[in-house]
Amino acid sequence: MKVNQAIVCAAGTGSRLGLGVKSLIIYRDKILLDYLLRSILQLKLSKIIVNIPAKSYYPNISNDALAKLNDLITRYPEITFVEDDNQSFGRRPDYLRKYLYTRKPFFLFCGQSPQLSSHIKRMSEVYEKGCLVTSGYKYRYEKIIPVGEVIDNRIKKIEVKTFSRPTVINSLIETQTIPHYPMILDYNFYDTYPKNDDFKFRMYNYINDFIQKGGNVINVDNPITISEIDYSDDLDKLFRSVDQIIPMLSSG
Repeated sequence: MKVNQAIVCAAGTGSRLGLGVKSLIIYRDKILLDYLLRSILQLKLSKIIVNIPAKSYYPNISNDALAKLNDLITRYPEITFVEDDNQSFGRRPDYLRKYLYTRKPFFLFCGQSPQLSSHIKRMSEVYEKGCLVTSGYKYRYEKIIPVGEVIDNRIKKIEVKTFSRPTVINSLIETQTIPHYPMILDYNFYDTYPKNDDFKFRMYNYINDFIQKGGNVINVDNPITISEIDYSDDLDKLFRSVDQIIPMLSSG
């Protein structure tokens, strides 16, 4: 694997969704984080750092979900689990970089977003030094949706579409994509863009800045429909994506 380390942000409380910590949502008797980690582990990365809720938040988590999280921590000693220190999602990867190999690129995952290991592997295969790699989708339900223009599998610019209420985009043409997680980021990307700007904007704003300054962003279409969930209307679509992944996972 060209890219051999990963950060998984799995402490987000999902205020819009209203179901608590999103990565700890239980489906088919497993938390969503479990499905993601099993896919990542199939690729035998050297370092996997997972950001989990602080113990002070445990009273807000069901006993069943907590037991399943603790089982993951016990089952996978090769993974470094780091308690959340109240960093925003934008700041968490920057804070967690200290656990990685410096100056090396890394995967950035959402803990509530299970992935096919074949997609993760493909992202690593297309990675080129100094570039970014994003996952491409044709569906998104949100108030703010980035739409990328793709030429020869490269994103040439990102247009941010803003709506007054959550809106579905699902009819993009072949040369358009919705760039989202998982991503591969250059280790120093955070210093040059979000950290230097004090994390004022969303990731796709910084990716667009990177493109405008001559940076190379490679798009890899994701075979699953939905990357994560912010609203309950998307819950069934997320579960269907998980169903797509389950047959590819080893038993356990």
